[in-house]
Amino acid sequence: EKSKSPPPASPPSPPPAVPAPPAPTIPAETPAEHEFLPLDTSGVEHVVVHNAGTEAWEEAEYKASQTKAAVEELSLKLDAAKAAVQAADQNVKDLENQLAAAEAAAAQLTGSAAAEALAAVEQLRKELAEAKTEAWEAHEAILAIEEDLAEAEAAHEDAADAAVAAKALVGALNNLAEAEAA
Repeated sequence: EKSKSPPPASPPSPPPAVPAPPAPTIPAETPAEHEFLPLDTSGVEHVVVHNAGTEAWEEAEYKASQTKAAVEELSLKLDAAKAAVQAADQNVKDLENQLAAAEAAAAQLTGSAAAEALAAVEQLRKELAEAKTEAWEAHEAILAIEEDLAEAEAAHEDAADAAVAAKALVGALNNLAEAEAA
């Protein structure tokens, strides 16, 4: 059997209403008297807008976004270059296998068939040499892109740091201007 929990306590009753203070009676004034009354600004908070450094901050933020875009573009370029290297390396392997098979086949042949097979072997050797050159160039391209990417990442880091520093400077200048105005 479940034991019944006690009924929830009723919410506390609201405190008795405090009567509103009576509205102050303002003597009727003529408009002419009102124009010459002193203005009390003691309760008004002074808002100081300080623009010093804002343009430099915006420029630093822009440069940071530009360098970030350059990093992203180079990263994509590097990914494409790596795919090209894989394809070039695979092409070299395929041509090496074809060349080995063609050489083995040519060794079995005699006469004009052997001459044709040797011509095919020479053609495969030329294609293999070209493929190796393309693969080497693809590997070199990756090295160059990686170097460019490292430089772009360093430039972005510097630009992002400059943007943070510029933002901090603007904040400090605003705080100083507000303190001077107070």
